[in-house]
Amino acid sequence: GTLGADNKTISAGTAKVASIAGGALTSTYMNLTIAPLGCTVGNVVVQPGVSAGFVGTVFGTNVSVNARIGTSPFSLEADMAIGAFNVGPVKLDETRMGIKVSPTDNFISFAGGVTIGNTKVSVSGKAGANTTDGPYLDMTGSISNLVIVPSFLEVSNAQVTMNLKPAKGFANIVASGSFNILGTPSTVSLNMQMSNYQLQSLTASLQTRRTIASIVTIDGTFNIAYTKGAMPTLDFNAVTSIAGYAIGTATGRIGPNDATIVGTVGVTGVFTAQVSGSFVWKAATGVNIINRAGQSVVAAAGDFRIAATNIPMTLGGFPGTGNVTITRSQSVTAADFSASWSMGVGDIGGQVSVSGSFDSTGDFTFTGSGNLTLVAFNSAVTVSGSKKGSAWAFNMSSTMKVMGAVDVGFSGSFYSSGGATRFTMTGSANLSAAGIGGVGGATGSFTISNEPGKIGLSAAFSVKVMVTTVSGSMWIAADGTYSASLAMTLSLAGVSVGGQLKISRTLTATQVCSKSMKTPFGSTCVMYKTVYGLPMINTFALSATLKYDLVSYSALLPIQLDGSFNYSISSGNQSWSKDIDIGDEWCINYYLGKKCKKFTIAEFDISASFWSALLVKSSSPYIGLSGGGSSKVEGRTRKCSYDGCNGWTSWKTLASCGVSFSTAGKFSINCYGYKYTLN
Repeated sequence: GTLGADNKTISAGTAKVASIAGGALTSTYMNLTIAPLGCTVGNVVVQPGVSAGFVGTVFGTNVSVNARIGTSPFSLEADMAIGAFNVGPVKLDETRMGIKVSPTDNFISFAGGVTIGNTKVSVSGKAGANTTDGPYLDMTGSISNLVIVPSFLEVSNAQVTMNLKPAKGFANIVASGSFNILGTPSTVSLNMQMSNYQLQSLTASLQTRRTIASIVTIDGTFNIAYTKGAMPTLDFNAVTSIAGYAIGTATGRIGPNDATIVGTVGVTGVFTAQVSGSFVWKAATGVNIINRAGQSVVAAAGDFRIAATNIPMTLGGFPGTGNVTITRSQSVTAADFSASWSMGVGDIGGQVSVSGSFDSTGDFTFTGSGNLTLVAFNSAVTVSGSKKGSAWAFNMSSTMKVMGAVDVGFSGSFYSSGGATRFTMTGSANLSAAGIGGVGGATGSFTISNEPGKIGLSAAFSVKVMVTTVSGSMWIAADGTYSASLAMTLSLAGVSVGGQLKISRTLTATQVCSKSMKTPFGSTCVMYKTVYGLPMINTFALSATLKYDLVSYSALLPIQLDGSFNYSISSGNQSWSKDIDIGDEWCINYYLGKKCKKFTIAEFDISASFWSALLVKSSSPYIGLSGGGSSKVEGRTRKCSYDGCNGWTSWKTLASCGVSFSTAGKFSINCYGYKYTLN
């Protein structure tokens, strides 16, 4: 080589000291020591064998070699520094190598870099063979730009440890560094197994935050598993939100285009449920999602569907069970639920079923229906409700047949109080169908409630009778019976009416034979039972006193279903008489006083009789009056002669006269045998 300045040291220089095979191997430094038996020169002990060293090139690649061959036993130990060179697609960077050959262990140690395609590996380690494992490779280093599945899993830059034992089929690579998962940079640690420069398997764990189409956010731990020839599996355990709905710490697996997910959705005070479903992270042909209507449609990135069934739910104090579904498809996001719950027992009972939606803030709206017992009334009901913040509102409506015949549309509200359901509903109807008529008809305002002190069905109603409207209230039983009695007065065409207006519907009873006995004369009933309820009798009548001028009439006036009536009420015959005596008083004076005696010579009887009838109708002219009467004068005188007055003559009619009339326009008079009629 080149002599150093100390004139003792020889090292590599610029001059070639050897060139072999036309420059295939060149050297600027060489040394050779041959000691078959070994020896000691001065203080230098030379082991038996041959040692050599050189610095030069091999096929143009820089090489530095320092080697020793032992002879007892045979061994070879060398270290080398090799410059970069290419073998096909493989590029070997400048590498330091060591060589050992012995009966028990043979290896090459190295430190350098290898580039395969775009993937670069920088390593240091040892490759060799021994009696235990056979061939082996142990090295550590770094790897960069390893694309496993484009856009799904890529290694940006990682630290690597390799352990290879080809004879035993063992190859292991452990790495940690920067990876790209689903297009998002992440920090990961992984374990890879490779063979023949190809990846055989990989496991990894990383912490990352992934947002998909601004809809789905996953922030937590991802676990990757890959086997050659199969699609990698990517599981996650991460805090997740979907379209603003918090899913809690969810678990799932990400596939080539979509992912399964299991998490928890909750609305404070309403429900907490484990939901499961899937979301799409990359749109592709054939990738579909189930939409809100349950139809399979083409999915876009960020579309999802998660659901839970048969979960406990409490809606404003009403406990029940229900289903929850949250979906996004075709740019529409919706959170729907359905539920059913019991309304209680006692004066309200039954089940209702509802469906509706809720938003990411926990606000609800819903509608539904059910069959309920409402204070003994059985009815189909429609319900609706909403939740705004912590405030609940419940509405209920129903059409119920009351008073046995009237369909009334009710609406109102209900709520839960201390485990009991309270409700109040109101409605109104025309009452003519119930047999409550009257000129102008009848209307009622109904209230049904189970609030304390107001339990039952009540009606506030008004009835127009002729020209007067009568108002009142009454309770109505679930069997359709009711009763009310109202005081009323009216004045119509000179007639004043006062009395009680009675409105009722009552059960009637009939006797039927429940047990019979046969006799020689045939069967006879020996036991009766009373059957109630059929038919029901509607009563709408005025128990009234009518007064026309000075004449009073008393009557019960039933009113027809259509409100019409037409009744003639008679006052009966009434009479009047007056007796008149004609005579004188004779008096005789005694010394003790005066004594008088009345003496009647003629008697007259004046009498009169009359009758009248009042016609009351529901139509004009409402009132009709007819009447008539007669009068006569009868008289008698004493029978008198010169011998005195003894006895009476017979009664004789001295004069008579009769008259009749009506407001319909007829008048007649009959006096002294003459009759006159005026129409």
